Amino acid sequence: MTHLSTGKSNNVSELLEQFSDSFVLLILVSISPRHQKTGLLEEQGAWVLSFWSKMIEAVKDIVGCRVLWNTIFFAVDQSKVGLTESVLERMLLQLKSPILKSICVTMETKGSVQDKIKALDTMQLETSSELNFNTIEMIKTRLVDGEVYKP
Repeated sequence: MTHLSTGKSNNVSELLEQFSDSFVLLILVSISPRHQKTGLLEEQGAWVLSFWSKMIEAVKDIVGCRVLWNTIFFAVDQSKVGLTESVLERMLLQLKSPILKSICVTMETKGSVQDKIKALDTMQLETSSELNFNTIEMIKTRLVDGEVYKP
């Protein structure tokens, strides 16, 4: 697995420490095969690398890392929320694939590093299964293939 991190490691706590107790937008993006439960690992890996590169280039000072083979986490401070959300939707739409499905959730949070990690855990619960999707009220935005999710 390719190491993707804006820090020295994929340690989410270390990445979030730079925000101290300030307000942040957390972003979690997961990619999976559209029509099958397993496989397409090479395609998922290529998609993740492409998305990572585009986001890092487009949003200065964004922090993040790869948390799973098919999942990336980003965080950005309050001053960049509008820009980041706009770029996020555009990049996800550009990378829409007939064989892969992207799911993105965002959450605004403030508090300690542990509070932010709890929020990320909640976000991962939301993206981990279609049964959990759209069940957590704290989620700010849900995007499927770059489009706002409407149940």
